[in-house]
Amino acid sequence: ALPISKMGDKTTFNECVKAKKKDCAPEKLWLQIPFFCGQEPDCWRPGNAWALAKAKEHLVSQYLVVGLTDQISEYLAVLEAVLPRFFKGASALYAKNAKKSHLRRTVKKDAPAA
Repeated sequence: ALPISKMGDKTTFNECVKAKKKDCAPEKLWLQIPFFCGQEPDCWRPGNAWALAKAKEHLVSQYLVVGLTDQISEYLAVLEAVLPRFFKGASALYAKNAKKSHLRRTVKKDAPAA
């Protein structure tokens, strides 16, 4: 999820990018790419097409499932279905203990612009 500096900001992701707000600067949006890309120096250069391609390649070849914090219930359901030996009951446990789970939800989420 995109962290907006001011709590309660209703700006959508698309509006933020169009307005060139600091929360949507390429350097901030690039945070996940190096994690999936690897340790090559080019992985850390914001906007590097090779790094993005390598991150996508690694996502497909090295990760079974990748989830989003604001969709954690759905993510846990997938983990329970795919790896029941390890995650059986995870959804119920999360629901029982997730008193603040509403804080992880994006208030206003639009579909990405084409």
